[in-house]
Order: sequence, then structure tokens, then C-alpha cells
Amino acid sequence: MSLKPKDSEKTENLDVITFFDPLVKILRYAGFGPIVWRKDAPANLSCSYCAKTLHIFTRSTYIFLLWIWTFIMSLNIFYKSLSDAETFPGDGRQNMIVKLLFETPYCFITVRNATIVSIFLFRNGNILECISHAEELRHKLISLGGHVTMQRFRRRPIIYIATALIIVTLWEIHEWACWFNPDIVGIYSDWPMAPLPVTLVQYQYAALWWTFSTIPFLLGQLILCFPVLFAYTLRKFVRYINKELISLSRTNTDSPDARLTGHLGRRITELREAHFGIAHLLQLVDAAVSDILLVQFLFDVVVLFGFTGLLVQSRSAEPPETAMEWTFYATSAILWFAIFLFHFSFPLIHMAEEAERTLHLVYTTTLLSPVLFQESYKDISIFLSEARNNVLAFTGGKFYYVNRHYIITCLALIFSYIVVLTEMLDRFYGTEEIKRHILQLSKEVANITRPGSAQSGVGYHSAPHS
Repeated sequence: MSLKPKDSEKTENLDVITFFDPLVKILRYAGFGPIVWRKDAPANLSCSYCAKTLHIFTRSTYIFLLWIWTFIMSLNIFYKSLSDAETFPGDGRQNMIVKLLFETPYCFITVRNATIVSIFLFRNGNILECISHAEELRHKLISLGGHVTMQRFRRRPIIYIATALIIVTLWEIHEWACWFNPDIVGIYSDWPMAPLPVTLVQYQYAALWWTFSTIPFLLGQLILCFPVLFAYTLRKFVRYINKELISLSRTNTDSPDARLTGHLGRRITELREAHFGIAHLLQLVDAAVSDILLVQFLFDVVVLFGFTGLLVQSRSAEPPETAMEWTFYATSAILWFAIFLFHFSFPLIHMAEEAERTLHLVYTTTLLSPVLFQESYKDISIFLSEARNNVLAFTGGKFYYVNRHYIITCLALIFSYIVVLTEMLDRFYGTEEIKRHILQLSKEVANITRPGSAQSGVGYHSAPHS
């Protein structure tokens, strides 16, 4: 008789390592996954010392070229924007805010992705260790009698990986259709890299953009799936603690049965230790991904501001924006608002909300079970203190918590920005329209009063003699 577990049993007991396996494999095959070369490493992650050295050298060279391209591209975009404003002062971009809005999103997208990929290369080993710690904690929870498995969330890695790849690819295709369309600009058109004395051909610039802008965008969005999967894992652990606390609160402890009271007291101690383990795991995970979350939030907010500003500005722009440009601004603003800022943050917010329930459930247990509270006063007091003082939520660089207040803050920032920007652009374009009318009226007056004009003597000749 075979001792190997059946496929159905293996699926039902989905562990944390298998849960993260699709994401780790994709990044490893792309050359940006964790590299382990120790002899005692897992076979699917180990490699020889020479292969590791070559791999690190290749990755470091790519990152170095990526940052060079990011600097040159950003410099060229801002220089070109300022030069166009001086060359074509009548197209509505002579206002400094409008000039910055027009090119800011593309620069910040490239800087965002380069920063996320660079941070991940320094933290991927820590992330791999956090996955191992999460699996150890899962076994500890199972030893307490719980059926803790990631089976319920088994499709989440594929969903978020597919969402990241498909959304970014479609957005890049739309972007290329707007700015790199060969039917409009031609593949052999010149692209001056001013202020540098270099001129690229259109297809050369497009190839560099694909290599150092599109690929890092795909990698950066895949890297942002790690906090999402960690949030699902921690949410599963915290939910098990909460279910056990609910079960304890429903147990009748009013009877003087010392055996039952002692059993429930030991259970409180076990749950408190498990909760402390979850808090410790979250600290390790947050130390590995908090900088990535901070970069993602700051740059995505700025990019959203840029595309929203371009969308608001396009209704009054002169010359008016084309339909393709307008739809690109609209879809980009919706994409950054609904997908990058919120869709990838909702699992983190749900985990924080589940963790907030623990404190209320501990309070409920003490109120509904006074005998248990007297017998396990020390453990329950420590449990209450830990649940109150340890905020189980991801942070952005230790500056803010990713919870429901995060959503309110983002919405407040976005709507305040739209109101202020709309008012500024209305004033700007209203002033420009008044200036054009005054200039047109001045030209008409100058034509009327110009010497030799057929109308120049009207109203100034003396009346004929009778």
C-alpha cells in the first residue's frame, strides 16, 4: 500500500509554500526570484556558486542600465515638455502646472517600477524566510487542533498574477497605440534625446522603452502580489484565533467544574501564544515589504494625480485632445484608482479588519465567562494588552497603516485634488480666453486706426459745407 498522500488530500491541505509557489516560480524564471546556493537548500531553489555569481552580475547590470534609462528618459521628457511650451505658447501648456501634469505620469511610473524592483532584490531573501516562518506557524496552529489550510484561497495567487500581467500589458498596448503608433509618427522618425546630444530612431526608442519601462512595470506589479498573498495567509491565521475565541465565549463556564475551567484556561494560554506568533510574523513581513508599499502608494498617487489632471485638462485644451488621447487618460485614471491603489490593497485592509475583531472577542470572552476570567486572569490580561497595543496591519514605511482609514485618506486626497485642479485650470483657461479676445480686439482697433486705411478717417472728417 502506498504511503504517498492522495492528490485530493494534498489539495485540501494546501500549505503556505505551495500557496506562494506560482509567484515565486514566475519571478525566479524571470531572473528576479530568490537565489539560494547552500547545499542544504531546497532542490527547486538551489544553484551552483558560479551560476549564482553570473546571475547576480546579470541582474546588477540590468538594474544599473535601468536606472540610467530612467534618468535619461525623465530628463528628456521634462526638457521636451518645457521646450514645447516655449515653442508653442498657444497650445495651453505655458502654465507651469499644466506643463508638469502633461509629462509627470510617465516619469513617475518608470521611477516607481525601478525602485520597487531594486528594493525587492535586496529583500527577496527576507521574503523567502517569511514564507518559511508562515508555514511553521501554520503547523503550530494545526498542533493546537485547528484545520488551518490555504485551500479556500488557492486561486488567489493565479487571480492576482493574471490581473497584474493582463492589466499592465493592455495598458502598455494602449499607450503604444497613442505614442508609438507607426501609422502616425513612423518607425524611422527621429526622437531627439535633448538636452543630450543624441538622437534615436523611433523604433530604437520603442525598444528601449519596452526593455527598461514595460518589463520593470510587469515585474513591479508581480512583486506587489507578495504583500497580497501574505495578507491572505495572516488573515487565515487570525480568523482561526477569532473562531476559537468565539467558541470559548459560547462555552458554559458557570459550573464549578475545575477540570473544564483548567482546560479552557490552557486554551486561552495557547491562543495568546499563537496570537503573539502571528504578530511576530507580521512584523517580519512588514519589515520586508513596508518600503515597497510606501513607494507604491506615493508614486501611484502622483501618477493618478497626473492622469486625472490630464483628463480634466483635456476638456479645455487647445488644440483639443484626440479621442485616443482622451480615452487613454480616462482609462489610466480609472486603472490607477480602482486597480493599483485599491484592488491590490483590499486584502491588506481585510486582514487588518479581521485582526481588529480579536480585541473585541477577548473582551467578550471575559464578560461572558467570569469564572474563566478569574482562573486565567494573568493570561487574559496579557492577551488584552497585546491585542490592544499590537496593531496587526501592514504599514507603508512605518508611516501609516494600511486599513480602512487608508481608503478614506486616498479618497479625500483624490477628490480634494480634483476640486483644486479644476478651479486652477478654469481660471487659467478663462484668463487665456480673455487674453485672446483682448488681443483680437487690439488687432481690429489697430487695423481701423492704421494710416491709409479706408476706415481711418471715419468720424474725424469735418462736415461738408452747406
